[in-house]
Amino acid sequence: MEYGCLGRAWARLLTEYDGEIGLQWEWQAADGVHRQGAAG
Repeated sequence: MEYGCLGRAWARLLTEYDGEIGLQWEWQAADGVHRQGAAG
């Protein structure tokens, strides 16, 4: 991760996947965290 190689490769793969299959970015959380609802 020091040189950013993994990040660049991941971005490239996501770009290719989005072009071929399509990603629904509007459904992705900005931080990727899933939270449980309030109990009760």
